[in-house]
Amino acid sequence: MRRDWRAAREKVEREARCRVGPVGCTGPLQAAHVIGRKHDLSGMVNPYDIVPLCQRHHNDYDGRRLDLLPHLSFAEQAAAVGHVGIMAALRRITSTR
Repeated sequence: MRRDWRAAREKVEREARCRVGPVGCTGPLQAAHVIGRKHDLSGMVNPYDIVPLCQRHHNDYDGRRLDLLPHLSFAEQAAAVGHVGIMAALRRITSTR
């Protein structure tokens, strides 16, 4: 299934900077999934499931070396909890095991 990224890309373009940065930012701005792509059930990538990250911070988050919690809105946190529950969301977002 192809995902519809339009709303998510609009969010990234509207914010126009890395959520974590600007200190240490490298590479182009990317649309990073907060929880995971498998939760895009409708085929549309929900903007609350995406945050703009530079390439470095996206790699750090995917590698579980970045705590994203301080950089998320309450709506983004709530979307993550809605997908996987509070404990799994907390573990993923804070990069803890």
